Amino acid sequence: HNRLPQLSPDVGSLKMLQRFNVSHNKLTTLVETLALLYELEYLDVSFNELEIIPRQLATLSKLKYFSVEGNSLSKMPTDLIQQPSLQAVMNSIKLQNCGTLLCQKTRLMVIGDERVGKTSLVNCLLGKKHSKKRAENLATDGIDISVWVDTIPPSIVENDNPELKEITFKVWDFAGQDVYYITHQFFLS
Repeated sequence: HNRLPQLSPDVGSLKMLQRFNVSHNKLTTLVETLALLYELEYLDVSFNELEIIPRQLATLSKLKYFSVEGNSLSKMPTDLIQQPSLQAVMNSIKLQNCGTLLCQKTRLMVIGDERVGKTSLVNCLLGKKHSKKRAENLATDGIDISVWVDTIPPSIVENDNPELKEITFKVWDFAGQDVYYITHQFFLS
């Protein structure tokens, strides 16, 4: 209850430390050098102002007790903070700081009754010319899958990263005949 705003990185030099209680302080971050406390068995950082726990703490193999309750850990599930198991907390710590990869691919599924223009809509999105000839407007058999790459509007792109300028859709054009409806459930997941 010292109202400490931060820990000194020198705490990592206490190699033989087994119990460390810094609960009820004002800590907003934990120093990564805590991971150097290889003999640590008990760590209590509860009731601080922590938003993230350094991933390096997951390497503390002798740790038997680790309390994070009462912190606003935004990347850790609330039920895990309130009813923690040591293994679950450690797994969450390993995952919370992992990098993210922006995925600009998605699936667009076009489903509806037969002969209402689903394939015409897909062809329009793909930039194909609309055909008024009946012979070319055959019913879709099963699913037609195509790829549509479109430009993301500048108002949505947060920065000037050229990789954020396009999005790729895998377009699934489902057949509209009643006989195919029962099969749609296998693709909607």
